[in-house]
Amino acid sequence: MKQWRDELDRLDAAGGTRRVIAAAVGLVVLATSGWVVGAALVTDHTAIAAPPTVGVGSAGSPRMAGPVPELAPAGQPRGLQPLADPGQQQAGPPGTAGRSGDGATGDSGSSTSTPGSGGTNGGSGRISLGYYPGWVSYSPSQIDYSPWTHIGHFGIYPQTDGGLRFGNLSRGDLTPAVQAAHAAGTQIYLVIGSEGMREEFMGATRDRNRAGFVREIVSLAASHGYDGIEIDWSDPVDADRFTALIRDLRTEINSSAPGLALTFSAVSGLLAPSLAGRLHQHVDYIHLMSYWSDGSDQFGLYRDAGVPAAKLVIGIGFYQDGYYDTTPSRVQSKVDLSVARGAAGVTAWSFQHLDGGWNDPRLAPLRTFAGG
Repeated sequence: MKQWRDELDRLDAAGGTRRVIAAAVGLVVLATSGWVVGAALVTDHTAIAAPPTVGVGSAGSPRMAGPVPELAPAGQPRGLQPLADPGQQQAGPPGTAGRSGDGATGDSGSSTSTPGSGGTNGGSGRISLGYYPGWVSYSPSQIDYSPWTHIGHFGIYPQTDGGLRFGNLSRGDLTPAVQAAHAAGTQIYLVIGSEGMREEFMGATRDRNRAGFVREIVSLAASHGYDGIEIDWSDPVDADRFTALIRDLRTEINSSAPGLALTFSAVSGLLAPSLAGRLHQHVDYIHLMSYWSDGSDQFGLYRDAGVPAAKLVIGIGFYQDGYYDTTPSRVQSKVDLSVARGAAGVTAWSFQHLDGGWNDPRLAPLRTFAGG
């Protein structure tokens, strides 16, 4: 229930005069699966789906990707038009994040891809990526960029017909976020998806829909100046459709937006390490959602499946309830693991879960790491 109160507070703060005129909350817990079904809030013009509880980690804890995205207003066009808003300054071309090659990798874990420099903050070649969900209160100009070489801008959501929709991000959020990140010397990736969206991904990756879905993703990211794309299929993936999606995205990027990085998120309970072992040649990095452990288990599983260490990014979870990384020493241990194992770096979910904002002591190891 706390999450519903938080959501009402968020709506009230965001909408000013927005008035909740009806609320119906019904919770039915299915004892055999742990799913929560049948909760809905209705406002004067927005419906909010029940918060998903899928995405179980190694310790059985839900990822809980934050407040639930708003549904698109009635009458919104099927797909996003990948153009800046009228009168909005267009961001520059895609940044310097290199694209992955298709070459083989050696036993050392090095690859033939040429990842980007990470801008001013990324001079060491290390990745320290912080996730910036659209529902947090920080504007791009209020972000402390010192712990980050990269930002993951979360998120844009798939539709079953192959279109895209804005969830907690609006079109007007995109260019300011890109411009602020680049001004700080930080790369920024556009995140497509979330947990609880398996049906949408399954529909969007049908043969008849996938080509249009891929074009919209690449065009939206490139036209707004993002440095990369992350696919966040945070539910059990369909191996064939996920493979086709990643391969088609790589082909489209190579054709229409060279230099745009491609990544996807993964945890062994949702995306088999063997599948990542077959797909790593098509991506620049794989972001491990190792939020429930010290990270060595997930890193080891994907390395054993043949993913080069230099393409794996170890996940840090800031959420205090159920995540592993609740202290500065545990964050430091994952940074140390990344360095010792030759990983590409670390990611951190998310700005929402910082304790004390930018004064959270867990950011100190990341500032040192990002500064290289």
